[in-house]
Amino acid sequence: MAKTKRNKTIDNNNKRNFLDFVKDERIHIALAILIFAAVLYLLLSIISFFFTGGEDQSLLRDTNNKLQYNISNLSEIRPKIQNWTGARGAYLSEWLVNGSFGISFLFVLFFLIVLVLRLVKLKVMPLWKAFVYSAFGMVWFSLFFDFSLRYFYRDTFLSVGGAHGFTMNDWLTANFGSFGVFLILFVSMLVFCIFAFDKTLPFLKKMFTASARKIPKTIVDISEKEDSEISWTVKPVTPETKNTDDDFEVIIPVISLFYFKPIVFNDTCILI
Repeated sequence: MAKTKRNKTIDNNNKRNFLDFVKDERIHIALAILIFAAVLYLLLSIISFFFTGGEDQSLLRDTNNKLQYNISNLSEIRPKIQNWTGARGAYLSEWLVNGSFGISFLFVLFFLIVLVLRLVKLKVMPLWKAFVYSAFGMVWFSLFFDFSLRYFYRDTFLSVGGAHGFTMNDWLTANFGSFGVFLILFVSMLVFCIFAFDKTLPFLKKMFTASARKIPKTIVDISEKEDSEISWTVKPVTPETKNTDDDFEVIIPVISLFYFKPIVFNDTCILI
């Protein structure tokens, strides 16, 4: 019994020490610095990739256009690499952009920046929300870029949607057609905005309400305006003038297919 209690005490102390270590502010600051340095390195390599990726691609891919990177030949390709972050940066940027999610991989860097700020006790937005936004944006924009911009970049080294966007776009187009892909992109973004942003739903309600009331409101306004311009001028019928054409005069704008016509019967004016 004494050994069991002693073991439980040791376990509780170990857990407490581990939690104290994790909660230590120095650990948070050190981890934030490391993540921030990695983000800067990846960001710089991706930016350089847009300018030097075409020259480096021939060194990183084989004759079958497959990404190859052997540590043994690093010394051979290092002098020829043009990427600002070296051979490893060139390989990472080639794999992260063309080999994964294309330009939308930058959403991962956005999430890491939010994480860094959270570690230094700067809360820009909830961490779970930043993760959901980044994950959706990375997947959605990968497909969107390949669907909308593939034609413009088909003869270049850059795959704007990456391997993910290229594969998903081909599969969805084969099954649902181009219009189906467009509809999937539009509906998915609309549903995401409804759940992610509080102002989306009121905006949609306001837009549809204004569209529904636009035509009826215009008709009412025109009708009221035209009704207010209606004026009648009635001349009394006398025995001397009842056979003339001026027995009765009505001045009214033509607002419909019906007209008022005066008929005099036994010195009585009747409008029909």
